[in-house]
Amino acid sequence: MADFLERLLNGMDPKTVPIVQSTLGLSDEQMNKLRVALGTQLALPIPYQFLPLQDCINMATFLVMTTSVILDWVVGIRGVGGEIDVATITREGLRFITERKLHPWGE
Repeated sequence: MADFLERLLNGMDPKTVPIVQSTLGLSDEQMNKLRVALGTQLALPIPYQFLPLQDCINMATFLVMTTSVILDWVVGIRGVGGEIDVATITREGLRFITERKLHPWGE
Protein backbone atom coordinates (compact mmCIF):
# COMPACT_ATOMS: atom_id res chain seq x y z
CA MET A 1 0.00 0.00 0.00
CA ALA A 2 3.03 2.28 0.24
CA ASP A 3 3.08 3.12 -3.49
CA PHE A 4 0.38 5.77 -3.07
CA LEU A 5 2.19 7.39 -0.18
CA GLU A 6 5.52 7.36 -1.99
CA ARG A 7 3.87 9.23 -4.88
CA LEU A 8 2.49 11.78 -2.47
CA LEU A 9 5.55 12.26 -0.25
CA ASN A 10 8.35 11.65 -2.76
CA GLY A 11 6.72 13.11 -5.86
CA MET A 12 6.90 9.92 -7.90
CA ASP A 13 5.91 6.29 -7.97
CA PRO A 14 8.64 3.88 -6.87
CA LYS A 15 8.40 2.26 -10.32
CA THR A 16 9.37 5.52 -12.07
CA VAL A 17 13.14 5.03 -12.05
CA PRO A 18 13.09 1.42 -13.34
CA ILE A 19 10.62 2.44 -16.08
CA VAL A 20 12.88 5.30 -17.16
CA GLN A 21 15.94 3.03 -17.12
CA SER A 22 14.35 0.33 -19.27
CA THR A 23 12.75 2.82 -21.66
CA LEU A 24 15.85 4.93 -22.25
CA GLY A 25 18.49 2.23 -21.72
CA LEU A 26 20.37 4.23 -19.10
CA SER A 27 23.31 2.82 -17.15
CA ASP A 28 23.13 2.13 -13.43
CA GLU A 29 25.35 5.18 -12.78
CA GLN A 30 22.99 7.42 -14.78
CA MET A 31 20.03 5.96 -12.92
CA ASN A 32 21.61 6.64 -9.53
CA LYS A 33 22.17 10.28 -10.55
CA LEU A 34 18.56 10.51 -11.74
CA ARG A 35 17.25 8.87 -8.55
CA VAL A 36 19.14 11.40 -6.37
CA ALA A 37 18.06 14.38 -8.51
CA LEU A 38 14.40 13.35 -8.52
CA GLY A 39 14.46 12.57 -4.81
CA THR A 40 15.91 15.93 -3.82
CA GLN A 41 13.76 17.98 -6.18
CA LEU A 42 10.38 16.23 -5.95
CA ALA A 43 10.11 15.02 -2.35
CA LEU A 44 8.08 17.14 0.03
CA PRO A 45 10.42 19.11 2.31
CA ILE A 46 9.06 17.73 5.57
CA PRO A 47 11.48 18.00 8.53
CA TYR A 48 10.41 14.67 10.07
CA GLN A 49 12.99 14.77 12.86
CA PHE A 50 11.65 18.14 14.10
CA LEU A 51 7.89 17.51 13.90
CA PRO A 52 6.04 17.89 17.19
CA LEU A 53 4.17 14.81 18.41
CA GLN A 54 0.76 16.26 17.43
CA ASP A 55 1.96 16.86 13.86
CA CYS A 56 3.19 13.24 13.72
CA ILE A 57 -0.22 12.02 14.89
CA ASN A 58 -1.97 14.19 12.29
CA MET A 59 0.36 13.07 9.51
CA ALA A 60 0.06 9.36 10.30
CA THR A 61 -3.72 9.61 10.43
CA PHE A 62 -3.81 11.59 7.18
CA LEU A 63 -1.62 9.05 5.38
CA VAL A 64 -3.71 6.06 6.50
CA MET A 65 -6.97 7.85 5.62
CA THR A 66 -5.60 8.93 2.23
CA THR A 67 -4.57 5.37 1.41
CA SER A 68 -7.99 4.08 2.45
CA VAL A 69 -9.85 6.59 0.26
CA ILE A 70 -7.62 5.96 -2.77
CA LEU A 71 -8.25 2.23 -2.45
CA ASP A 72 -11.97 2.91 -2.83
CA TRP A 73 -11.28 4.01 -6.41
CA VAL A 74 -8.66 1.59 -7.70
CA VAL A 75 -8.82 -2.05 -8.70
CA GLY A 76 -6.75 -4.34 -6.52
CA ILE A 77 -6.36 -5.65 -3.02
CA ARG A 78 -7.97 -3.43 -0.40
CA GLY A 79 -5.49 -3.71 2.45
CA VAL A 80 -6.52 -0.59 4.35
CA GLY A 81 -9.93 0.56 5.54
CA GLY A 82 -12.28 0.94 8.42
CA GLU A 83 -11.67 2.68 11.70
CA ILE A 84 -8.13 3.81 12.50
CA ASP A 85 -6.37 3.09 15.78
CA VAL A 86 -3.80 5.74 16.67
CA ALA A 87 -1.30 5.39 19.50
CA THR A 88 1.90 7.10 20.57
CA ILE A 89 4.96 5.49 22.07
CA THR A 90 7.02 7.89 24.15
CA ARG A 91 9.26 7.64 27.22
CA GLU A 92 6.07 7.51 29.26
CA GLY A 93 4.93 4.41 27.36
CA LEU A 94 2.08 3.48 25.02
CA ARG A 95 -0.93 5.81 24.91
CA PHE A 96 -3.93 5.36 22.64
CA ILE A 97 -5.16 8.53 20.94
CA THR A 98 -8.06 6.79 19.21
CA GLU A 99 -8.98 3.16 19.66
CA ARG A 100 -11.64 1.04 18.03
CA LYS A 101 -14.19 -0.37 20.35
CA LEU A 102 -14.49 -4.10 19.77
CA HIS A 103 -17.53 -5.97 21.00
CA PRO A 104 -18.03 -9.71 21.39
CA TRP A 105 -20.28 -11.24 18.76
CA GLY A 106 -20.74 -7.96 16.91
CA GLU A 107 -22.76 -6.28 19.68
